[in-house]
Amino acid sequence: MLLCVGEIESRRILNEIHNGSCGSHIGARSLAGKVTRAGFFWPTLLIDANNHVRSCDKCQRHADLHHAPGEPLKSYMSPWPFYMWGWTFWDHSPPPRDRQNFY
Repeated sequence: MLLCVGEIESRRILNEIHNGSCGSHIGARSLAGKVTRAGFFWPTLLIDANNHVRSCDKCQRHADLHHAPGEPLKSYMSPWPFYMWGWTFWDHSPPPRDRQNFY
């Protein structure tokens, strides 16, 4: 059963879960889910979590780190794609063993 809280208490809960000692500065949906799993609820939980994450200074400072390459990638098609591993598909497979001469 979830405990319904008021406006002031909801701000404190969002702040503690998002910025507290074990806070991980997670996104709005994850924050709302974590609040619900902690046993709290209020009608505007997702909207309040979204506003709280958008107003967090640390989240906004580190949000624009792009992990894209600095220049466009160039595709390279090797004429010998498996040469570096020593694979060839046109080599002959080992001949089958003769059962009569095997023993």
